[in-house]
Amino acid sequence: MKIEPKDLENSGYILFEQLKHSELLVFISEKSKSKGIFFYLFLLSVIIPIPILSFTLTLNIMTNSIGWVDGLLYSLLGVGLAMIFTPVHELLHALAYKIVGARNISFYSNFKKFYFATISNKSVVNLRAFKIVAFFPFLTVVIISILLFPYVIITWKIVILSFVATHNLFCSGDFTLSNYMQNNRHRGIVTYDDTEKEETYFYIRKE
Repeated sequence: MKIEPKDLENSGYILFEQLKHSELLVFISEKSKSKGIFFYLFLLSVIIPIPILSFTLTLNIMTNSIGWVDGLLYSLLGVGLAMIFTPVHELLHALAYKIVGARNISFYSNFKKFYFATISNKSVVNLRAFKIVAFFPFLTVVIISILLFPYVIITWKIVILSFVATHNLFCSGDFTLSNYMQNNRHRGIVTYDDTEKEETYFYIRKE
């Protein structure tokens, strides 16, 4: 959206909410209570890989293609890889910001609470662009995993399913914020970050 933050109020927008980056988890926890299309899509994205993983493990254990211990270890490997993948996840957000034309990209992290965010300083983003940024890592992982799955051996199938389930869970913030934006689409909601103040602002059109 080609508008500067300082021009938002002159363009018919008013401040709707503001978020301190240090309180991101609290904000997401509060907004996760709101139902909407992306709330249900998130639930499906986490739930679907689990029975597929369970079925794959059970079937191959019964046919002696893999043992219980190996199945557990490769499942844990998928979880570990998803955690290690976090920097790549944020870089994919950064790439998506570039795609939608945002600039001055940086990263915010809180290792103690284990959450991370990609920020584009003072780039006003509308709902369409926000969804591209939010879902780019999720869709990249899901599409690549689907393409790889038929061609790898059983141990890597287990790793992929465990990785996808865990990574999808880690995408909860992306889904929650998208759901929040989507639920306020009728208000013409836009957002931007301020890296110096470490805050995010949500603006809506005046009624």
